[in-house]
Amino acid sequence: MEYSNLNQKILRSEHRIRFSECDAFGHMNNALYLSHFIETRTAQLRDTHGFDAFEQGKTTGRNWVVQDTRIRYFYPAQLNKLVTTETRLLEFDRNTLRPEGLMYDYTTGRLHALVWFRLSYVDLERGRPARHEPEFLSLVESLLDDSPELERDDFEKRIKQIQSEGRAPVAIAS
Repeated sequence: MEYSNLNQKILRSEHRIRFSECDAFGHMNNALYLSHFIETRTAQLRDTHGFDAFEQGKTTGRNWVVQDTRIRYFYPAQLNKLVTTETRLLEFDRNTLRPEGLMYDYTTGRLHALVWFRLSYVDLERGRPARHEPEFLSLVESLLDDSPELERDDFEKRIKQIQSEGRAPVAIAS
């Protein structure tokens, strides 16, 4: 399979918060942030690199399931506001991926949320863990954001790192 733009490790796209995504206060429903991050990362990989996770599943009989999530909400994303979602791959091994997602206001840059996912690769027929194919491992190796200054081990330290960059409030909103 031929992939493109492999030097682009941080992917960005815009999204307008829709009425159906909001609660009675006009804020994006907390549960929908997770769906948004997964859908956005999937679309970014398809549109930027030519990698379609669902086609991969059809071809190999394997795909990813969410094993674990860590999410921190900073400011609510509001109805009709345009947001930017930035994703990157922090880590991978023979059967897991760990992408990161940041959602921030398109105009002000104010951070709405940070999420880390751990995705497990599974055999869809057996429902058991599977190993990534060697061809796929070479793809994800080229997509890994291996910036030495990037905190990738401790979620709370990553929050502090983002705060020190001025992208998140120091006092976390509840």
